[in-house]
Amino acid sequence: PMIRDGGAGPSRWVANSATAWAEASRPAGATSATDAAIGPWYQVMKNIGEILKTVEMTYSNIIKTTIFLKDMNQFVQVNEIYGSYFKSDFPARETVQVSRLPKDVSVEISVIATK
Repeated sequence: PMIRDGGAGPSRWVANSATAWAEASRPAGATSATDAAIGPWYQVMKNIGEILKTVEMTYSNIIKTTIFLKDMNQFVQVNEIYGSYFKSDFPARETVQVSRLPKDVSVEISVIATK
């Protein structure tokens, strides 16, 4: 299936594996600078979860992720939130800082998942 809702990119299903990406910007209703800063990190993981559901997968099916950050100084906080979505068998991961992301979001995560 192909999914596009503004917060998630195409999902492709090929031979028992799926690829997808998700992004998030400042959440509506953020009441503080902290909420505005960390809200997108939770939202991007939630978006990935929603994409995975469409192909009957969960976070445990993810085997590889790439995290794109606008500010590598946020790595510790992003890593903590990202890690909270996995129980064991953490997927392979790379994290890179980029100068700009589409729609000027602060984080984008690309995943590969398999059944």
